Amino acid sequence: MFAAVAQLVEHSTENARVTGSNPVCGTILRLLALLSLWVPSGAFGEERILEVGDRIEVVSESDAGLSVIRTIEATGAVLLPRLGLVIGEGRTPSELAEDLQAKSRELGIFRVRVLPPSTKPVAFRGAVQIAGAVPIGKTLRLKEVLQAARPTDSAELAEVQVYAYDGTLAIFDFTAGENPEMRSGDLVLIPISSRPNTALVVGGVARPGTVEIGIGLTVRQALAAVGGTTNHGDLARVRLLRANEPPLIVDLNTQADVPLKRGDTLQVPLIADQGYVTISGNVKKEGMLQFRPGMTLLEALQQIGGAGTGAGIDRVVIKRGGGVGGTIRVDLRPILQRQSPDPALMAGDVVEVPFGGIRPKPKTELPKSGFPIPPRA
Repeated sequence: MFAAVAQLVEHSTENARVTGSNPVCGTILRLLALLSLWVPSGAFGEERILEVGDRIEVVSESDAGLSVIRTIEATGAVLLPRLGLVIGEGRTPSELAEDLQAKSRELGIFRVRVLPPSTKPVAFRGAVQIAGAVPIGKTLRLKEVLQAARPTDSAELAEVQVYAYDGTLAIFDFTAGENPEMRSGDLVLIPISSRPNTALVVGGVARPGTVEIGIGLTVRQALAAVGGTTNHGDLARVRLLRANEPPLIVDLNTQADVPLKRGDTLQVPLIADQGYVTISGNVKKEGMLQFRPGMTLLEALQQIGGAGTGAGIDRVVIKRGGGVGGTIRVDLRPILQRQSPDPALMAGDVVEVPFGGIRPKPKTELPKSGFPIPPRA
């Protein structure tokens, strides 16, 4: 709780410097608003005394049938399974739990906590554009609270703090997809990060540099923000570096996308140090493809988007080893019609798709004299 107040004071003072307002007054007003919206039992390390009308949860660690939620009646008592009427008014939750254990030791250990009123809103504070609260609905999750809070650029969404009504704290990494359901009376505190709100993208990309981290930004989106990979960028071995974690190798050809966090570094290696096939000429995207055993000519062309408009697909050239191992001329038309086998490629091959379209067959025959003979009717 003290950490939450400290974060609130720091962020309020920061906002005051920007707006020119009095930082002390602004901080006091925000603290008063915080305390008025949220004063959990157990706050500041002390349990409060139970009163008539309080909703409590009694949990048995040995028998789930004894775990119930009750309201302290006007008599100061609650009716519990197998235990009957038990006085709760005037005691702390810990004292009531001890009384329950003393009444029936064979029933095991009990825990008691105070529940918030069923309609208490979920408050949000910290590195947000405006502090406030969200009414508790049938189902309210952290995502909806953050949408209402509108976190600032300095927000650390990887360590969102949720203080329950009874004072317990849970920390969630929203950037990793953690989106818990909120409970009545929760306080969501978005801390201020000391790290820049960016990720660094380097290696085989069009424009190496930093990318602003937004909610839900993924590896693929970060690569698109820097212009995508170059012809030599290897999407099968993208390296994700994150503080205090081992490097993660991401294969974007077969693997699901990965969300990024503040301060991440993406390294896109080059495929020049591996076996590769080069595609050039009249194609949708010239470049190098990482070779794998069994790769065929049509498969390679499909990976770069296929042949371009007006391509001479009747005279595609495969240069083995860049031309050192000989040259193969291929007519793609019977291959596309599955009348001829699709030739296998080898590492180091260069595939050239010529311009100029398909060459038409001659419509006339030339005799030895050189005069054209008209086509037969």
